[in-house]
Amino acid sequence: MIYLKEVSINDAEDLFLIAKNDNVTKYLTWQSHKDISQTKDVINNFYLTKVNSNLPNSFGIYLDDLDKIIGIIDFYLEDNYPFVGYFLDENYWHKGIMTEALNKILDIGFNKLNFPVIRISHFEENIGSMRVILKNNFKLINKIVKDDNKTTLVYELKKGDFNDK
Repeated sequence: MIYLKEVSINDAEDLFLIAKNDNVTKYLTWQSHKDISQTKDVINNFYLTKVNSNLPNSFGIYLDDLDKIIGIIDFYLEDNYPFVGYFLDENYWHKGIMTEALNKILDIGFNKLNFPVIRISHFEENIGSMRVILKNNFKLINKIVKDDNKTTLVYELKKGDFNDK
């Protein structure tokens, strides 16, 4: 149904159409993109520079039958832990795609990169992300209330728990 591959600058047009959508960015830590140059800048200076932090570059989520990017999933470091971040084109929500993409990147993180634990977080009101996270067997470890009164829920999954499912 889907596959992951390193994002490329050739994905900029399709990614811009996703990243400019306020519904997509509503629960993200960044604002909607205003023009394609912003998307290209993020690809070149963020998605394709992860290897500088000993992480794989960001992965595009692609549909098998279309060979078209429909989202991003990647690792980032926070408090010395690998975290997963993601977003998906609104047209593909509620189809199990992000649950599958998260499972695929967890396999990479645990079985290729040999991470002992992976964390993930979401804003409390983002019920869709919570469902994706729980379907992948993450356990809630922390609830953080920020200065803007936004609550972030932090989860973790241990390698043994991933490989035992």
